[in-house]
Parts: sequence; C-alpha cells; structure tokens
Amino acid sequence: MDIKNENKLDSISSQQKSKVNLKVNRINDVLEYEDPKRLIETAGGNDFPTVSDSAEEPDDGNGVESSFTVSPEDLCEAEGNGLVALRRDEEVLEEKVEKVVPLDGDSLIPYELRKIIAKCAGFSTTKGLIPDYGYLYLKDDLIIATNGIIGIKYRSPITFKEEFVLPARTFSKLLSNMALGVTVKLEKKEDHVLFRAGQFKAKFPLINTYSQFSLQVPPEDNFINLPDGFTTCLKHLKFSGQRYERVEESLQGINYDGQSFYASDNVTLRRVTPTHTFSLEEPMFIPSQLLEHLLKENPLGYCIDIGEGLDRRIWFNFEKYMIFGYVNNSLFPFGEEIFDRYLSERENSVQVIPRDLASLKKAIKRVAIVGEQYMNRLNLVACNGELILYAQEPAGMEIFESTPADIKSNLDRVVFVAVDINFFKEEIERAKEFFFTERFVYFMNSEIGLESILKPLGVRDGAEVLERVEEYLREREIQDDV
Repeated sequence: MDIKNENKLDSISSQQKSKVNLKVNRINDVLEYEDPKRLIETAGGNDFPTVSDSAEEPDDGNGVESSFTVSPEDLCEAEGNGLVALRRDEEVLEEKVEKVVPLDGDSLIPYELRKIIAKCAGFSTTKGLIPDYGYLYLKDDLIIATNGIIGIKYRSPITFKEEFVLPARTFSKLLSNMALGVTVKLEKKEDHVLFRAGQFKAKFPLINTYSQFSLQVPPEDNFINLPDGFTTCLKHLKFSGQRYERVEESLQGINYDGQSFYASDNVTLRRVTPTHTFSLEEPMFIPSQLLEHLLKENPLGYCIDIGEGLDRRIWFNFEKYMIFGYVNNSLFPFGEEIFDRYLSERENSVQVIPRDLASLKKAIKRVAIVGEQYMNRLNLVACNGELILYAQEPAGMEIFESTPADIKSNLDRVVFVAVDINFFKEEIERAKEFFFTERFVYFMNSEIGLESILKPLGVRDGAEVLERVEEYLREREIQDDV
C-alpha cells in the first residue's frame, strides 16, 4: 500500500473515531456480529414505515432530531419481543454497560433502552378497532404503551427532545436489528418521522393523536406497600395455557375479597388463603393480561384509582416503571359461599389421600396415553384402599392402573367420577389430598392455603365404567392367587 492511500485510510479512521459519541468500558470478550439486514414483514396498513437503503435526506430545517448510538460494547444479551440474542460458543454474554453521559447536545441512549422498548411494546396490540393501542408514545423521560386493557408507563434513561408516536412492535424490531456501532436517529418532519441508522432509513407516518396516552399516574403517596407472599399467591392461581376463553372477559383475572384470592376458568375454581397473616387494605381485581407481568418481577406496591366503569384502574409500581389494568365494578361471582357449600358435602363424598403422590402422577401420565385419544377423559374409582385410574377409547383399547391411597367414605356404594386429564393433572400437582362426588372434585393443600374445585365431565356410562373396574379387580385377584 502506498503512502498516499495509507494516509487516506488514516484520515478516514480519524473521521470515524470523531463520530463516536458514547464511551464505555470494553468487554473482555470480542463480539462477532453479522448484520442480517432484515426487512420487517407486515400484512399492510399505513402504520408500517417505508424503507430505503440510503439514509441521506435533505434537512428542511424544521425537524427536531433525537439520536442514540448502538456500539459493540453496549450489546450483549436481549431476549423476547423480537430482540436479537448475540451468542458466542452458544453462551449468552451478560450485559456490562456504564452510565451514559450525553455529548454534543445529543440525547444518547444506552443499550438498555432496547430492552425497555421491547418490554413496553409487549403492552401494545395491533388487533382491535382502536389503532392507538398499537403505538408507543415517547415524550420527555417517559415511554407509554397500552392495549386498552393494560398499560405501562416507564421512566426512560434519556430525555426525548420531541414527542414521538411510533408503531410499537415495528419500532422495537427495527431497533433490535440495527448493526453495531450505528447511531440511530429519530427526526420529526412535517408529515412523517424519519428513522435513520447508518445507511438504513425508514419513514413512519406522523400520528397526531395522543388521546390514549394521557395517563394520570396516582401520586406516590397513594400507593400501598404489598406484603410478602403476594406474588406467591398469584402464582398458585395462574392457569396453564389459554384457559380463560370460557370466561366472560370482564371476569378474566384474580379477585381478592379482603381475605382470600379467587380465580376461575369456568372449569376450575381456585382459592388461596395466605398461610401467614396479611391483608390488603381494600379488595382488588387483577386482569389476567396483567398477571403475567406481575409474575416476572415482584411489585412494590399498588393503588386503585377512584372512578367508575372503565375509568377505574389498578396500578402496580416497580423501581423504574408502573403498570396498570382497567377493572370493572361488577362483583366477581365466586367467593367464600361457593367453597363453603362444596365443603359441606365432604361427609357424603369419597375422601382420598394418596400415599405416594409421585407414583400417582406417573400413573396418570401412563393412563393419559389412552385417555387423551378419547375426550381427554380419565375415570376415577376409589375402593378398598386404592385409587383406580381407568381410560378407554371407542375402538376397544383400555388401560387400568391402581395406586395406594387412604380412602374414607360413608357411602354404601362405589362412586366414580370422570374428569379431564389435563385439568386433573394440573390440580394434583399442587394438592395433597382430595375428595369427590359425581358432581365435583375438591382439592386441598393446607401447606400453601390452596383449594380448588374441578367440574367433572358430563358422561352417561357410569354403570359400564364401574362394571369394567369390577372385572379388572376380579381378574387381578385371580392372577394374584395363581
């Protein structure tokens, strides 16, 4: 290489160094990154930006610009909501970013903002009739998002010079896929918002409505500290899978009546009464969509807005952000009287205390191989110190298994109940004992204060099931004699 070209490269290198606006400590590991140069796919609509390979656009003098730098030292791990996870040797590198000081008048954003944007985007939705629910609102030191049922208000680590309303999911994905070392800039023009990063450019339509983002946060003094054990109670009431589809939307969530927590998916009704004494100052209803966010990180306190109808919100505060959910004023139609009524039937039921819960769970798993093929059905029959599990399918395949249990019954007949296998498995994971009649199964675990009532399957072949179980017991007795 000749001296002229070498000097030219030195000059270019100096110019590049002068553009670096962010100083952080280098991480010992060197990250290797290949820019995927992805295009974000969309089903259409005017929310999506137009994309160009050239980031150059004439400055009309009317734009207000906010910029931030994405440097290799900033990037380590990012999870969820479309974020890119940088890996080397299949190990996730931990984030090590120092506090960023704004330079040259620009609003510089540390890498942690990517995670914040992704978290806030999770509170938005592109479904429904109200387009505002699919946007992020960035103003001053706040980032706000809501889907109309739940929402978040996050204190940003930087201050935005201008108000921006951007498509939440698209903006989050674009931000997470920017190449290393590129300064990302947002600039508001007369009819659009310009997103620039190196040679990448995107135009977002200018949104002029802020009606959904006028959130009045309750004063800090209004928040009530949450006692230890609050999050644990919520975890016991969380149903697996999408099981709220059977429940009226306004009742999808957890209700606290001043003593106990209640939840139902219209097949199972659960109650948790805290084992150690604590109480919240007023009853509350927690929407199901808010529940998953409360289980990820323990909230510090809560506050319920005073209002009517959909204006009534429940707020939970964390160290750097607050989340809220809209609640209705209708009464949760389950409560202490429901459990009292079923408990009163305990003396006329079959009471079962499994001697080995681990063996019972394994037995259920084996029987489920057949039961899941027909109505997802499991038949339970308790007699003579054992619990019989029985499943069959129309082609004639059937399976039996018995597990030892302490059985107590005042009835003069054998009782069986048919249940959904998946629902039963989920309850037996938490329960220590249960009792049942033909109309319900009642699970209990006094150690954690959990009770649940499972609605059985409606079947008409009870007599046939009992005949097959009796035949199984006779055949087993003959084999044992031999």
